Amino acid sequence: MNYFIELNPNCEKEEFDLNSAISVDGKSKLLIENMNTFLINQFREYNIPFEECDIDVYYETYGLRVDKQRLTCDYLGPSSYYASQKFDVSYVLKIIIESRLFGGHIIWPSLTTGIGLFDKYGNEITKSINTARSFCLRERLDYTIFEIREWYINRGENGTPIFQMVLESNRNWFERFGKGKDGYNKFLNVFVLQDLVHPDTLLPYDFESFRESGYEKTIQKKKRYKCDYIPSDKKSYESYISGTINALVKRDKRIKSSSNLYENF
Repeated sequence: MNYFIELNPNCEKEEFDLNSAISVDGKSKLLIENMNTFLINQFREYNIPFEECDIDVYYETYGLRVDKQRLTCDYLGPSSYYASQKFDVSYVLKIIIESRLFGGHIIWPSLTTGIGLFDKYGNEITKSINTARSFCLRERLDYTIFEIREWYINRGENGTPIFQMVLESNRNWFERFGKGKDGYNKFLNVFVLQDLVHPDTLLPYDFESFRESGYEKTIQKKKRYKCDYIPSDKKSYESYISGTINALVKRDKRIKSSSNLYENF
């Protein structure tokens, strides 16, 4: 199932305007229905306690409600905003179509927390996990996993301070899966991310290092500056995009092969 095509059935026609595309996140009822089925089944499979999990609609935006906690869908593919600054619109559209599979999405708590920065009116800026991924990591999935690993295993010591602050504010969500290395490992398994990390160190593969043979490096540390998360040269950027899509396609296949409930996702 491709959720971008579901909402934009004319997207592969020459006259399609990407700027007028219907957004998938929060707008695809089918995606959130499938995510609800997935989360309930994964929680049961891995013995994650919960009382209720159901679809929740807030201001015409689809999400989930898990034990009174609202969660929303997040796209895991390469940021189309940053890609559009280096590539033409046809290539950006190709990226979107290839990665808007079920395996290209995840569910996060929508809780926002102050990050210690203030706008021009003196109001503290708040971020959710979703928006912090964009603000701190330029939406990179590989570095998101690195930050989550740091939170579980090293108490966020080597992570990005703002992102770790947001993760910490969602402690009750992440501790559903346990604590320390065991909690991190269960989180990876519940959300079917295990192919995206090295089997021994559980460090995420660096998507920029993707080659035909696979990923050549793992992520050892955070980037120094926010702007560093977007590769500066076009070749590295293309490797990062290919590495991300490869990871999402692999994840999508693993999800669909893990249960007959997911076959039509």
